Amino acid sequence: MAFSALCQALVQSGVHLTGATLPVVQVAFFRSFFAVVVVVPFLFLKPARPVWRSQNLRGQIIRALTTTISMFFWFYGLSTVPLVEVISLSFTSTIYVTIGAALFLGERVGPRRWAAVCIGLTGALVILRPGLVPLSLGMLSTMLGSVLW
Repeated sequence: MAFSALCQALVQSGVHLTGATLPVVQVAFFRSFFAVVVVVPFLFLKPARPVWRSQNLRGQIIRALTTTISMFFWFYGLSTVPLVEVISLSFTSTIYVTIGAALFLGERVGPRRWAAVCIGLTGALVILRPGLVPLSLGMLSTMLGSVLW
């Protein structure tokens, strides 16, 4: 877990640094390319494993497209907004999971959890500071990336 957190921090810092000089599409391509280079050898360790086969190809395609679009929004936010704000806004993804679970999956969400969602969204508004600072495309991109994630 510590190694995973370190890798995530390195990716985010790298995107933040390179995103100022390279197009976001190029940064996302190289991130994905190196991820494939790391993951592909694991596919061949036990090629007959049924774990790699999906029974829901349509769902896998939708998930892959949503994750890719989310990554582009996220990387754009990382390259244009201060790192501290992007990381803070990324924590809102759990709020959106709660809302999505209630809306799309029919999960029962109690009053305490709805209160936590409202407090969390209020915190996101404090980070965004609407009215004091005009909302930038990078901030909106970061929020949309968190929603899609």
